Amino acid sequence: MSSGHTLKLNSGHHMDVVGLGTWKSKPDEVRQAVESAIDCGYRHIDCAWVYQNEHEVGAGLENKFKEGKVKREDLFITSKLWCCFHEPDRVRPALMETLKSLKLDYLDLYLMHNPVGYVYVEGNPFPLLENGKMNNTDIDYMETWKAMEKLQEEGLVRTIGVSNFNIEQMARILKEGKIKPAINQIEINPNFTQEPLVDFCQKEGVVVTAYSPFASPDNPSLKDDYKCPLEDATVNEIAKKSG
Repeated sequence: MSSGHTLKLNSGHHMDVVGLGTWKSKPDEVRQAVESAIDCGYRHIDCAWVYQNEHEVGAGLENKFKEGKVKREDLFITSKLWCCFHEPDRVRPALMETLKSLKLDYLDLYLMHNPVGYVYVEGNPFPLLENGKMNNTDIDYMETWKAMEKLQEEGLVRTIGVSNFNIEQMARILKEGKIKPAINQIEINPNFTQEPLVDFCQKEGVVVTAYSPFASPDNPSLKDDYKCPLEDATVNEIAKKSG
């Protein structure tokens, strides 16, 4: 549900601090999830091209607009530039594909999903080498960022930011970029607090968005002795006190 609280970003726009994430949403269920979330009060929807469900999110948004439940300006819609589109001439087409899927004219926030780019292979968002490792490009993420700056200047996105950037990468983009990132979206949960990175971003006026706030207990790479934060005694005690 909407927190009723927003943060003013360095772009001048406001973002609700609680959003609906659409990662791992099951096919044919995303549209209903988005519609139900909006009915419950959510006004911030977080999407990404690589989630492969933006067309369903768009259908849900369109239905709510037609119903008159919300207007476009009532919502804060985020999406992300995937790693295989880091070549500067692929950045704008990638955004246009996302806008078409979401049935929108602009995004409120567009993030670079990861500082590392992948070699573009049509139809394969996760290109692998023969040794099983990702087929990364040598494209400098600053070149990608410059292409994203043009999107904001053009008005296709209102705010730009990054995701999964560390302190060194953040420091460089803040120094060399023309437009300052408004957001760094990173994993934060009771098992992975990333306090030094959070402190750095906040001191630089960059808002930190936390994804997987209760971790990802269904992640197949987790070790057998992994303990989900939802099973933590302190977390459960806080939950009981909060009702």
